[in-house]
Amino acid sequence: MKIIIFFCRKTNSLCFLNKFKLTSQKTRSIGMSEYLEYQWNLSSPTSENNDLPAKPQPLTKTQSIAAIRDLLPTRPDVGFLCTEDEFLLRFLNARKFKIEASFNLLVNYYLYRQKYRHLFIGLNVHDPLIRRALFDGIPGVLPQCDKRGRRILMIYASNWNIEEYSLLTIYRALLLSLEKLIKDQQTQMAGLIVIVDWTGFSLKHTSALSPKALKLMLEGLQDAFPARFKAIHMVGQPWYLEAALSVIKPFLKEKTRNKIMLHGANLSKLHEHMDKDQLPAELGGEGPAYHAGKWAEELIGTSLDPSLAIQDEQAAANAVKKSQTFSGGIAEEAC
Repeated sequence: MKIIIFFCRKTNSLCFLNKFKLTSQKTRSIGMSEYLEYQWNLSSPTSENNDLPAKPQPLTKTQSIAAIRDLLPTRPDVGFLCTEDEFLLRFLNARKFKIEASFNLLVNYYLYRQKYRHLFIGLNVHDPLIRRALFDGIPGVLPQCDKRGRRILMIYASNWNIEEYSLLTIYRALLLSLEKLIKDQQTQMAGLIVIVDWTGFSLKHTSALSPKALKLMLEGLQDAFPARFKAIHMVGQPWYLEAALSVIKPFLKEKTRNKIMLHGANLSKLHEHMDKDQLPAELGGEGPAYHAGKWAEELIGTSLDPSLAIQDEQAAANAVKKSQTFSGGIAEEAC
């Protein structure tokens, strides 16, 4: 009896048939095109997939950092002041370890600082106006993370004393706060939530929102900073504020625009996204009233009264000169 082995396309398996069955009435009714005679010296029809290149394995953390460092010489026009592992890891986490995107973010980070040198010279907590903004809660940071491990950054906009400091001072205080936050790898990976409370923000406040400064801030935070902003919640915003902020809408990327949520006076909308036990009492939360000075003290490292900082402006300026290192006029961050 002759045994013939076939490969069945329907069942994707080998079939064993003898000569009798092959010529039987039942088997004749089956189209022979459905079978291939198996020859041992040929590869199976599915073996072609084995010749395809293996899917590349993701790089390890160490390999990813090395890959970024290898790209640095390709941009001699950029002054990469810090190339330590932990620093480069911020950019990898911000772009989910995509090497090209992470490197582009690093390049933008330093090009932005070269382009807008005035923002970064003397950028530290010794600046008395930055201290004032921090103690006013612009910005502040809640002590606890949300349930996803994200830090919650708070801005009480109506606390802004426009007679004492500008929007750019607030931006500098924000940059210092963000630099502090992203030193934590958990924050690098989980990201940040921003809540801006505009309650009590007056027309006079709105007039101090410089369109030029707003564009400058958007450029830096959207394309040149290694932080993952997961959501931006705005509450209590007046109608005239929305009109003032319309100047930056054309510059918002779709991904950024989709993260901005306007809740107005309806705090229940905010609570749909944030658990009450994560929010201070001012936002209808179950936590205690928000104390902006706590973040200022953590960032500054002292419980210095903000009024003393204003009175001692000259002493603070001298401290800046002694403590700050510069490279080409740009404040260099210690790695």
